[in-house]
Amino acid sequence: MDLQFIPVQRDKRHVNRHLLVLDLSEVAQALGAKVVVSYLNVMDPGAIAGNHRHVRKLEAMRAAVGRLQVDLLDVATGERMSVILDDSGDAEHGYCLIIPPGVGHAVTNLGATVGVLEVFATEPPRVSDDDFPCAVTPTT
Repeated sequence: MDLQFIPVQRDKRHVNRHLLVLDLSEVAQALGAKVVVSYLNVMDPGAIAGNHRHVRKLEAMRAAVGRLQVDLLDVATGERMSVILDDSGDAEHGYCLIIPPGVGHAVTNLGATVGVLEVFATEPPRVSDDDFPCAVTPTT
């Protein structure tokens, strides 16, 4: 599975805070389409979101708060992969992940507190002709 990541820039000029910056023009360029909606998925500890796939919709997602595991399933090849995203802004996990159409995805909050997934997409959530169940991870 060929995944694309966009780095979240971390501005460390301030002692008591950090500014995390995601350039939406980079997201749109990676998606190859205009970002028309952004939304937050607020997740309790252990919660799983998703377990679906899209035919048209492109999504870019990042952990705004917490540590999240994104499980992926390429429905065409059966290939599976897991990616960890967190809010640290570090080079290892502080990325925005691009989810192409046809890739089933589910997100699990790995933390002990609320996690927040930020999504940038080419269509609104829950469009009935483009949101199909896909058993990527077991639901709880």
